[in-house]
Amino acid sequence: MTKHKVLVVSVCPQSLPFFAVKFGLDITEAALKLCSFLKSLGVQYVFDTTLAAGFSILETQKEFIQRYRGRHHDSHALPMFTSSCPGEIFYLMEQKKVSVEKLDSVPLDHVLGEAGDVALVRHEGRGSEGFLEHVFKHAAKELFGLDVHEITYKTLRNRDFQEVTLERDGETLLQFAAVYGFRNIQTLVHRMRKGRVPYQLVEVLSCPGGCLSGRGQAESEAGGRADKTLVQQMEETYSSLPVCLPEVNPTLHTLYQDWLQGQDSPQAGTLLHTQYTSQSQMYTQPPHMQW
Repeated sequence: MTKHKVLVVSVCPQSLPFFAVKFGLDITEAALKLCSFLKSLGVQYVFDTTLAAGFSILETQKEFIQRYRGRHHDSHALPMFTSSCPGEIFYLMEQKKVSVEKLDSVPLDHVLGEAGDVALVRHEGRGSEGFLEHVFKHAAKELFGLDVHEITYKTLRNRDFQEVTLERDGETLLQFAAVYGFRNIQTLVHRMRKGRVPYQLVEVLSCPGGCLSGRGQAESEAGGRADKTLVQQMEETYSSLPVCLPEVNPTLHTLYQDWLQGQDSPQAGTLLHTQYTSQSQMYTQPPHMQW
């Protein structure tokens, strides 16, 4: 690393429960010690990704409303897909043979540089940033004037293929799905090809069980399978974080106004959205993924 480069690491809240449970810490202390470890490697700034996820949730809500209202003019507007996946650094700690007891507690850095500790929070929903729940509640209010306080998931093929429905007077207004794991994603793709997908939005994650069950952090030491007891402890630890809605996050509003010149500005559309283009399939598809 040269003096002209700054090494920055972002830590998602879904990766913290593993460290907390593994080393018998509360989730805040786990974040502080993880920050200390990263800075001992030469990292200069460590940020919590919850703020960035807040941006993504707000932009996803807005984009879904636009897509839903334009669905009759654009056959490709729906279904809309959302996804987010964390990274893990536990392997690195194992290789370095780090003793957690010897790590100091170092606070995470503030995006705006203000003083004081960063308060760890989470978004609504299960342990995967809650895109489905945030968009569902927002769309119910924005499109139909309905306030949704609790969301009920209906299990279909298995607990990693579930749907959520908004109904009024017997009419289905919205139908979302949460689809986790490649097998369930493949099933969804096959249904889409046959035109049998009723969903307006699908939350997709490659890991069965979602982010908390992500490969590398929830596996048992014996055989590579998810440790159900560990996952349950991680879910409880993650749920202990207070919920902060991105709609009322003052830092997000400050960044929208000062950095992006408003939530609906051209800058927000350019900097917070990614454009995708179709590519010719010149690569070999992995044998276990038959799309």
